[in-house]
Amino acid sequence: MTDDVLISQIGVSGMVTLNRPQALNALSEEMVDTISDALNAWRDDDTITRVIITATGARAFCAGGDVRGLYMAEQAGQGDAAWFFRKEYHLNAALAKYPKPIISFMHGFVMGGGVGLGCHVSHRVIDPAASLAMPETRIGLVPDVGGTHLLAQMPGDLGMYFALTGAHMTGLQAVAGGFADYGISVEKWDGLIEALQEGADLNTLDRVSIDATGALDDVKHSVTGSFSGKTLYDLAAGLRGGAFANAFDGLSPISLCLTFQLIRAAKRNPGLPPALEREFRFTSRAVGQSDFMEGVRAALVDKDQSPNWCFQTLDDVPDDVIDGLLTPVSPPLFDDFGT
Repeated sequence: MTDDVLISQIGVSGMVTLNRPQALNALSEEMVDTISDALNAWRDDDTITRVIITATGARAFCAGGDVRGLYMAEQAGQGDAAWFFRKEYHLNAALAKYPKPIISFMHGFVMGGGVGLGCHVSHRVIDPAASLAMPETRIGLVPDVGGTHLLAQMPGDLGMYFALTGAHMTGLQAVAGGFADYGISVEKWDGLIEALQEGADLNTLDRVSIDATGALDDVKHSVTGSFSGKTLYDLAAGLRGGAFANAFDGLSPISLCLTFQLIRAAKRNPGLPPALEREFRFTSRAVGQSDFMEGVRAALVDKDQSPNWCFQTLDDVPDDVIDGLLTPVSPPLFDDFGT
């Protein structure tokens, strides 16, 4: 149990409130455990008919997993990043298949682990002014927490573009892209949440949601054809001299290679559990065999923004390195799901 996430019951609703605003509500292992325990307790509690997930602080719903904390623990010889990712991904899967409605209210920054917490549930509300992204290639990781599943479902080349570059979406673009269901201004949330806590019909969300049709049209027009290469090297070659010529500057070459493969795999074999399984193959190995620790150091610890990647260009990354990082792990993430 931790004060970084508050668990309560109000009316017929189980309330999960992220309460770590000083860290942009980044998810720690204790927070993951507390949320998982609450969901398990509420599953068969007949007094609770729904779950609502919110967050304190104006800046973020959740800016990701606490990768800085993982880095510091590893440096102190006390870390087990693979165990954290395993727990987090099991929570992502549990949210998606929960037998009661779960309504997430996402505002501010929604990134990485915040996507995993808020975007796999049954009813996903986002503030139009929110900023959603999967920027993991900037820290030597890959879009995870089921992010490759969501990205692969975006139309055309949009998913590959957002996955590789880590570009941000507005709240309405997130709705249009399949990461959320309802664009509702945060100013309306207090009354809406209070009504839902007391059992209001979930169709209330439809009645106050803003139409997001066309919100991604401009982005789709600009990226179509530029992010459709059959290989990452074809794709990168096609960007040279164009509007996206600098799209990969500063990003981890290993992460770009892995992300390309994972998005392609998620298109061929869709579904959240298989996506999480594939993502875990890399993240369970990320500490010792990739750019992850160096990326976190440069971006979040020393903040010099000058990572020394293992390989300096895409052409330098050996195929066998990527193949090795994506081989199945034992034990697998899910014993009951094949990939």
